[in-house]
Amino acid sequence: MGNECRECLAGRPHCHGTLIQHWGHGTHCTEPGCSHPEILLHALSIDCEAIGCECGGRGAHRLAI
Repeated sequence: MGNECRECLAGRPHCHGTLIQHWGHGTHCTEPGCSHPEILLHALSIDCEAIGCECGGRGAHRLAI
């Protein structure tokens, strides 16, 4: 049986990488050669701020309380 996941065994499109969503700049995946940029095909999806990315200057546009 090996180390294949259930999606692999079923032959369904999916990705084992993490999809990183950038604010205003689209997404990218941590899996080299990922050809599935859709969020639903990734088991894990995170916001780029979780990895310290400051793309788009989002930190400068936070609302004051």
